[in-house]
Amino acid sequence: MVVYDDVGGGYAVRLWWLLRWIVHRRAALLDGGLQAWIAAGGELIREVTRHEPRELTARPDDSRWVDTDALVADLAAARVRVLDARAPERFRGEQEPIALNRGGVRWSSSGQRDPSQSGYDLGAGGISADATSRCIPLGVSVKV
Repeated sequence: MVVYDDVGGGYAVRLWWLLRWIVHRRAALLDGGLQAWIAAGGELIREVTRHEPRELTARPDDSRWVDTDALVADLAAARVRVLDARAPERFRGEQEPIALNRGGVRWSSSGQRDPSQSGYDLGAGGISADATSRCIPLGVSVKV
């Protein structure tokens, strides 16, 4: 299953993560989303395509979660980094159109390199070279 959106990947990556959480290992993101598909000459359709229903047995993998106490301990011991994927102005608390609270989680870093970027490219079910290059200056080691 390949997922995409047309707003920088924020919605698609959530669906991708949920699919991976329920152990659907063949879930992937369309690198660059709908914009990249169009730029590559991909065809768009307007009619709804019907597919035969198929069964998927969800087996949630709760090892992908971290609880607050464990995160605080890991942060205090410098074993992990927290990256905030929101726009830099939201991370800095200058603008907050959705959440009730402004700003970022203590000890977190903004994962955005460039204010014009709305998210990471996580193509083909993994992290792309561009996303990897954005992580390195933040002190994040990425294994693909």
